[in-house]
Amino acid sequence: MPRVSYRTSLTLLLAAALRLLVSPVLAGSPSQAPAENRNAKTFDPLTALTESFPKTVTLKTANTVLEFCPDNTCDGFVASAGTSIGTLKDFAYLYEYFFSDYIYLPDWRNRPESKAMASRVLSKAEYGNCKNVSPVESSRCVLLGVSRKGSVRLIFVRYDERARNVVRIDVVKELEKRLTANSQGLAMPALLHCQVPRNGILGNWESGKSHIPRRLLGT
Repeated sequence: MPRVSYRTSLTLLLAAALRLLVSPVLAGSPSQAPAENRNAKTFDPLTALTESFPKTVTLKTANTVLEFCPDNTCDGFVASAGTSIGTLKDFAYLYEYFFSDYIYLPDWRNRPESKAMASRVLSKAEYGNCKNVSPVESSRCVLLGVSRKGSVRLIFVRYDERARNVVRIDVVKELEKRLTANSQGLAMPALLHCQVPRNGILGNWESGKSHIPRRLLGT
């Protein structure tokens, strides 16, 4: 049996101790991760939508297509390659909360948890360049910024006798149409009167009047 010198044994012990000290740092133990990082991973704005409208939100095509379908029609959102699912969900939530013309949404928009979720999405650091006078304008800024990068596309989907019919929607024109209706005093599902954000926190918002969406009238 080979003999090990005192010096060799001491060297081996020191090397083992060093590995024990360094390995947790390199491994990046979850218990040492900042709390905000863990919260960011679990943050899902669409929970505020699905709690009121169960089984209306679906993810398809490896989580790159998201659909909100309260009836046989859907607002659809298509993410490009490399777009995070978080960005896709933020886009979908802001669109539904501020701009979608579904007649089912006005009461939901008035709920405190729905408003708080919209505020939380808009307060994210990545949307910091979209701090505007009103939440509607902030939301529009976010949606236009994401769509112009080609990260998320807006589509309209109708399911007829198991067939899925898709129409691509121009986000710029769609949002402009909603804001034009607002400026002309027409009924619009988005919020018509908004308070100025204070200290990065959006205030209470008054809901606007709703109307029967053109998609349900067949116009």
